[in-house]
Amino acid sequence: MTIKVLHPGLATTVQDLGRPGYYHLGIPEGGAMDRLALIAGNHLVGNDEGAAGLEAVFMGPTLEFTEDAVIAVTGAEMPVLIDEEEVPGWTAVSVKAGQKLSFGF
Repeated sequence: MTIKVLHPGLATTVQDLGRPGYYHLGIPEGGAMDRLALIAGNHLVGNDEGAAGLEAVFMGPTLEFTEDAVIAVTGAEMPVLIDEEEVPGWTAVSVKAGQKLSFGF
């Protein structure tokens, strides 16, 4: 799926569960800071629990969907907006092509 980034947010990155088992080579595990939120979001939309997701810090991005999708926003409590209408977090939400996802503070 392609998502158009209208505004990247302050520090939005793509994260998965990291790369365990390489610390002895000097490579830290890395991955999502809120592992529970990533796993829960993936379960809510039917993905493998280790699938990559977007992780945002302080100020979320504004994204436009180019096709219909099911998303879940998990983690810190903040307003989740689809076309400026608030939708619940920690649940699966259907979005249509052309709709915009953004966040309040």
